[in-house]
Amino acid sequence: MSEVQGQAPAEIRRTVELLVHGDLLELINENLLHPQLLQITQTGQGGLPIIEKTIERYPGIMTMPPEEQFGHVTFYELRDRTTPGDVTQVILDLWFDEQVSDLSAIFETVPSRPDYGFRLSDVHVL
Repeated sequence: MSEVQGQAPAEIRRTVELLVHGDLLELINENLLHPQLLQITQTGQGGLPIIEKTIERYPGIMTMPPEEQFGHVTFYELRDRTTPGDVTQVILDLWFDEQVSDLSAIFETVPSRPDYGFRLSDVHVL
């Protein structure tokens, strides 16, 4: 696994904005969910409902992280064991009540679609 620091892509910032505003269906409309998560969502098993419940159960009100958090994120290069190609992952701390929380959003690329960009793949406590 290798790590590189850099600026968060626009789709990551947009996804966080939608999460903060509670507009989870717009994540689907704007194609901001990882295909695996979307597949789970469409079958009715987990996916978006689990993300929604995780955020709702977290104490406080979700707020936008400070702008500097988007200015330097860590990109993790991972070898994907299920499909050919490498996966790039970004783990971004989410903020509640204007403070960093231990709830994180996980973003991943799709190895077969390098032009696809980052998509939300999970939200959980790290």
